[in-house]
Amino acid sequence: DKSVINSIRRTLLNDIPTIAFRSAENTNKDITIVENSGQLHNEMLLQRLSLIPLYINPNSYMKNYLFELKVEHDNNDVFKFITANDFSIYPLKSEIQKRIDNIDEEIDEDLDKLLNSNNYENYDLKNPLSQKKKDEILRPFEFRGKKNYCLITELKNTNDSDLKQGIHLYGVPTLSTGKENAIFQPVSCATYSFLKDDDLISHIVQERIKIEKIDEEDQEKFTQKLLLAESEKYYFRDSHNECNKYNFRIKSKHHEDANSLFKLSIQLLQEKLDYLKVSFLKLLQNKETCISGEKINDYVYNFMIYNEDHTMGNLIQSHIARRCLDDDSILQFVAYKKPHPLEESIKLIVTLNPSHKISKDNDLRKYQGIVNFLIEELEKIKQDFKILYKVAEKEL
Repeated sequence: DKSVINSIRRTLLNDIPTIAFRSAENTNKDITIVENSGQLHNEMLLQRLSLIPLYINPNSYMKNYLFELKVEHDNNDVFKFITANDFSIYPLKSEIQKRIDNIDEEIDEDLDKLLNSNNYENYDLKNPLSQKKKDEILRPFEFRGKKNYCLITELKNTNDSDLKQGIHLYGVPTLSTGKENAIFQPVSCATYSFLKDDDLISHIVQERIKIEKIDEEDQEKFTQKLLLAESEKYYFRDSHNECNKYNFRIKSKHHEDANSLFKLSIQLLQEKLDYLKVSFLKLLQNKETCISGEKINDYVYNFMIYNEDHTMGNLIQSHIARRCLDDDSILQFVAYKKPHPLEESIKLIVTLNPSHKISKDNDLRKYQGIVNFLIEELEKIKQDFKILYKVAEKEL
């Protein structure tokens, strides 16, 4: 179903931890600018730096690196191009790294405060990373035997030995997700399209040639014109006449490759479904949970699910609407909405089927029946993802 493939796309864009320089307004920026006499003003320079992909493993990242850029136009060339390779990257001091390595479970408060201070003095400024280790983080693009790094800016020759353009800045990147800002997205491309049914297209072409009585010498031109105009209409469909096969394109700018990110997104969705199942169970037990339920009338119930968005809302709605609603089902209607675009919450709206026997029970039995039904359907969605993960693991 489209909701399944779209939930994977949204998870790729929003929920996978990635490392980048935070630079947005009204945030604690990761980069301190000491000097900037170059072409770009500070805000634009910060934005460019925040878009540089950093291929650092997020699972083990503990503010491990300080990046320093200290450059000056010091020759007779008209321009001096400044790239990511002009960064000097410094590791944490050995005593701090040892404290991190000796952590058993949770990081202690003092160490956490020390690391998040982004203090220049936490880092070993005498031992920058080698070029080989820098390349593991920056992953330059190789073309015709030459390494190419992300271009940051250019400095101009002022023809004045006392007035030279230069930049000096330093910073420690942050671990976050695309939900905060697009700079933390692990992919530069995550799109899907309907998979064309070549056999159906071939059949349609031959049929149209026959109907319109196209001469043999004009058939190739007619076919090309028809394919350009209509081929995207003819894709693989299920029994509901909906697409059920897709081309999914992923381009990673993350420490992990595209295959691993695809599988990781499926795992994250399974974890979310497990969390929602437990949350609905806690709702039945009157325990603290991220879900609240409300009876609107004898048949309509609303469930507010906090810390979730369209990803889960569309997935649950689509699954139940497509697979679970008929004359004998417990529910007659299901929908969701996001009450406010800036709030991380969704409202799930369900309507009992008046012809179902549970609609004649008391309010408590109705409520329990709906919640148990939702828990069961969440488990079914999870099983679909488990199958998808096994196939992905085998094929990728």
